[in-house]
Amino acid sequence: MSKEMSTCTLCNDKLYSHRMEYHMSEKCRYSKVDCPYGCGVTIYYLNVKYHTNKICSIAWTRCEDCNEKTHGKS
Repeated sequence: MSKEMSTCTLCNDKLYSHRMEYHMSEKCRYSKVDCPYGCGVTIYYLNVKYHTNKICSIAWTRCEDCNEKTHGKS
């Protein structure tokens, strides 16, 4: 395995070259990802928590039976 270092073009983090593909698709805070709840919005990885807690129309819904806030489609 190569010990060559590379720099991420999105966030400027330095990491081993063999980890770059994984970093850019899964871990880079500036990589774009789809909403984990499936609302159709594409967001930066660093904004996922904020989006799912404050903005996403699917992430938080009210239970029709008890009126409690829950995750998922109603």
